[in-house]
Amino acid sequence: MQKLLCASAFVPVLAMASVAACGAGDVNPPPLLTGGDGGGTDAPAVDAPPGAITQSGIIIDLSTKTPVSGATVTSGAHSATTDAKGAYSIPLEPGVPFTMKVEKTGYYTLQEQELKPSASFNLGKTQFPSENTVNLLVGTFKGYDGVGGIVSIAIELMTAADDCPDEGGATFDFTVDGKPAFDADGGALGTARIVYFSEGFPAADKTNVQSGSFPHAAIYNLPVGKPVVVTAKHPTCKVRPFPVDKDLDRESGSGKATYVSATLSPFGGKSTGFVRIFLSK
Repeated sequence: MQKLLCASAFVPVLAMASVAACGAGDVNPPPLLTGGDGGGTDAPAVDAPPGAITQSGIIIDLSTKTPVSGATVTSGAHSATTDAKGAYSIPLEPGVPFTMKVEKTGYYTLQEQELKPSASFNLGKTQFPSENTVNLLVGTFKGYDGVGGIVSIAIELMTAADDCPDEGGATFDFTVDGKPAFDADGGALGTARIVYFSEGFPAADKTNVQSGSFPHAAIYNLPVGKPVVVTAKHPTCKVRPFPVDKDLDRESGSGKATYVSATLSPFGGKSTGFVRIFLSK
């Protein structure tokens, strides 16, 4: 699956995001799960309608942490192509939620949860997983069917305290098309499965979030196009309900935006999604 699976993040692999950021950014991301500058200033831009705001950032390879040039970044109705530094700049309508997508040959398409901007912002670095990286990771997924969608998950601790020191010990649950994934005894009700990560790699023996890993987990064998809603529990920290207003203070990022929900409808084929969950004291 920050930038299935802001890997992102896999998207490690998804440190992966990242399978992601994937995902976008570190968790900072991509997913789903880092050199370069803040991004956006030298990036190719597209024509902006009157009153538009701007999303900027940098796309980096999940494994090598090097800029990815020639990637297509789509946010809402607009797209841009990353330059030699991996930078991009896209116009957006303020207050209109959008889903970010990153595509390039040789990489898994990266899809992120909905974000709603109120002013121009820099998303920072989005980690983009290559086909080689994802293929290596999913090869360790028990019962991976090679067909269903993948969503990687990361938890971000917004405020820490003595009784809420980090994300370790959290657990995830999810629904698919409004239906629970597990029965009361924890048995799987469908084809989808979840695996937790340790030090950036899938760890079948882990049953909860390992502090410091990225991503923290991945859900796989998901029905394509069906909405997946991720939830979390933590033994001491509070899980922030969505929508979540977030200072985009990832590495080289700036500004504020609102994460609308922890919902994605996974693509099929060579793609991965990335979802963030937020904790506080």
